[in-house]
Amino acid sequence: MKNAQNLFIRLAMLLSLIIGFSSPGLQAKEKPVVLYSTSWCSYCKQVRDFLKSEGVEYTDYDIENSAEGKRKFQAAHGQGVPLIFVGNTRLDGFDRQQLKAELLKQGIIKR
Repeated sequence: MKNAQNLFIRLAMLLSLIIGFSSPGLQAKEKPVVLYSTSWCSYCKQVRDFLKSEGVEYTDYDIENSAEGKRKFQAAHGQGVPLIFVGNTRLDGFDRQQLKAELLKQGIIKR
C-alpha cells in the first residue's frame, strides 16, 4: 500500500511538471512580483509607481489587453484590480504598508 501511495505521489509530481501546473501567482518566466491590472485603474498606477520607486522588477498583466493575463486572473479567481502576487502570497487591492511588508518578508527589498 505504501509503495502504491509513493508511486501515485511521484506520478502526480511528474504530471504537474509536464503540464506546467503552478499557482496563478509566480510562474517560471515571471518576476517575483506579478500584478494584474488595467490601464485605467488609479490604484494599479499607484502599485506600479510604488514598485518602481522601490526598484522592484515585476510582471504586469493588463487583464483587458492580454489574453494570457485575463486567463491567469480568472484562474486566480480575481474579482478586482489590482491583484498582486508576491511569490505565492496574494494581495487583493493596494495597501502600501502591506505590500512593503510582504516585499521585505520575502527579501525582495531591504529596509
